[in-house]
Amino acid sequence: MQNKFEKIRSIGMGNPFRMLYISMDMEGRINDVFSHSRFIEIKNELLETGSINPYFPWLQKRDECLATGTIAGRSIKNFRYFSEDRNFYTSLPLSYFYFDLDSDGTVFVQCSFHEIIPNIFTDRHSLYVYIDSEKGILKGFNRFFYEQLKTRYKKPDDLLDQRLKRIFQNFPTYKESVEYPKVNKTKTIHESGLCEITASNKHVYQPITEFADVSKGEIGVRLSAAFTAQNKSFPLLFLGDVDCNGVHAPDVRGYLAGPNIDKRGWIIKRRGYVVADAPMVDFEKFESASLTLVGKDLIYEVNGKTVLTYSDQDMLLTEKVYATVGVRPNEAVRISSVNYSVISVEKRNSDIVVPEVTLDTVTGERIYSLERFFNDSVTDSPYFYYPYAGYFLNDITEFRGKVNRLEKEVKRYEPLASDLKIIGNSASAGRIREWVKRVAATDATVLIEGATGTGKEVVARNIHSMSGRAEMPFVKVDCSTIPESLMESHLFGHEKGAFTGADSRFIGVFEGAGQGTIFLDEISNLSLSVQAKLLLTLNDFTITRIGGREPIKLKARIIGASNLQLSGLIKKGLFRSDLYYRLSVFQLTLPDLNSRIEDLPELCTQFLSLFNLVYNKSINEISESALKKMIQHKWSGNIRELRNCIEQAVLFCGEDRIEAEHIIFREREDSGNRGARVRGKEVSDERMVKTNPEKVVSLLKMRKGRVAAVARELGTSTGALYYFLKKNGINVDDYRSGF
Repeated sequence: MQNKFEKIRSIGMGNPFRMLYISMDMEGRINDVFSHSRFIEIKNELLETGSINPYFPWLQKRDECLATGTIAGRSIKNFRYFSEDRNFYTSLPLSYFYFDLDSDGTVFVQCSFHEIIPNIFTDRHSLYVYIDSEKGILKGFNRFFYEQLKTRYKKPDDLLDQRLKRIFQNFPTYKESVEYPKVNKTKTIHESGLCEITASNKHVYQPITEFADVSKGEIGVRLSAAFTAQNKSFPLLFLGDVDCNGVHAPDVRGYLAGPNIDKRGWIIKRRGYVVADAPMVDFEKFESASLTLVGKDLIYEVNGKTVLTYSDQDMLLTEKVYATVGVRPNEAVRISSVNYSVISVEKRNSDIVVPEVTLDTVTGERIYSLERFFNDSVTDSPYFYYPYAGYFLNDITEFRGKVNRLEKEVKRYEPLASDLKIIGNSASAGRIREWVKRVAATDATVLIEGATGTGKEVVARNIHSMSGRAEMPFVKVDCSTIPESLMESHLFGHEKGAFTGADSRFIGVFEGAGQGTIFLDEISNLSLSVQAKLLLTLNDFTITRIGGREPIKLKARIIGASNLQLSGLIKKGLFRSDLYYRLSVFQLTLPDLNSRIEDLPELCTQFLSLFNLVYNKSINEISESALKKMIQHKWSGNIRELRNCIEQAVLFCGEDRIEAEHIIFREREDSGNRGARVRGKEVSDERMVKTNPEKVVSLLKMRKGRVAAVARELGTSTGALYYFLKKNGINVDDYRSGF
């Protein structure tokens, strides 16, 4: 018996810190106990008790234990020793008893302990839990987690094995697979056929002798293998930054992917530790596997389907990435081919979404983010792979509150972006959106024509934002406001000393815009000399600074706009026909508001939301009479005029609805009818008598003291307005500050 006991002791000497050995009879009475000194209290208690029955119901499960050779359970003493001292509670098995019956009736027991506590986080005052992902139940938690729920659960055991949906709100479920962007431009570095790899009592590694240099560009590596196997044998794939020849484990500085020990799920290991796992996908047969490293993301595929992904924010690899194919002990795999490739990857955004849950705690409802962790003392055992998962709970209640408030503010200010939208459901609006979508996909030069106020700049900005240049600058040049003498320098730049006053080099708009979009508004105002130089630029897409000699490549896109038909200006000799054809590679003509009047209600709604925000108003709607009044009006100023009309109505509306009386159109004077102006003066004088002084003050503030502008808003003459200001003691200079 002693020899047999010594033999069992020698088997477990590889890890004595987690082993305890017992010899007993068939009734469970203990003969002897061997253990490491750390188990001395348990050893003394076992010898004093004299029986294993207080720990496990040996007599009731004796036949089952001897038949299977093992029994798993949670010993009260072992639970206290490994968990309660560290303030952790669990219903997971922490002890495994392996039984062997000798011919003389002596039973030999090897007791293995599994420390489920993530020791590295023992002193961390955060909440963490273990859950069973398949059944959706709580399997373990620390003292800090229990303290948040102790008003609902009198003791920790009441909380164990509870369903997650009874404890948490919206606990996330496991996502079977994650779709990653496809890679392109594969360049094979190494490809070879391998014979059968058979492992006896240790791992066998087949290194790929080449390595991939991933130090340049947006590239990654992929290791794939096609194979045939029996009895669920499966190759392991390794990627690392050291040559694996002679290395104990190829993933010592890298990553491994494959099935876990008992083939219940897939795993990715990092430096020997499991960092991601997933349940086994049911395939009729396994034919291929691949492990791809792209940036900081790993994608593991089986039979061409993504089964597991992992994003490592602290990458282990350097620029040289080696690859290895391995087979576990007592498995055999015939590998028909191995392919190790360098891949070029399309630009992508791979944001990591951190799941969140809500918990009703002793201090009220709190929001936590879930931080998945893997503990080697758990995952190194075949009993603790998927579906068990551990999470830290990080309290983000205050942070989430700030984010929610910020999101509400963003939503509130969304109307400010209404000027960047092509609004309307008419056929005309639909055609504009379709044109914009089509031309945005190209780099073609665009010419936009349309009357003043039809939205030429809005269309130009939409083309820019929907193009591949959206992240680059959008530069507007108003050709009607820049003097002719300065226009050429403004567009093309100049060298130092190129002309009097050129004290330094100046980078023009075309060069400074980089790969962005240049919007030349009112391009019909360009002089013929500047038109000639612009034509040269559009012919070969190069520019030359004034006084410079070296041509500079133009990278920006050109969009021109005009409120006049350029074809008519060509006939008058005011615009170059060759420049017109170079500009109008793609030409859009925008309709006036009168021809798309069915869009007016939607435009009014957008402008109402905008000016409610600007003026801190809460006007709910526009009455039918007001809409009818606007629909019947001839909008010579188009959408811009409508926008100003709604702004004025919001400013002076004191109710929660805009009525017809709030809609005031600007009167246009006829220069050929002085009698009408005289009669108009009498009408305007009478109108001013009825005007509220507060309304006039508000307009003066808005128009920065410009009396002529305010007079036009009120539909009166400047003389009548000045008389009104003097009569009511309103000083115009008070509102001209900063103007």
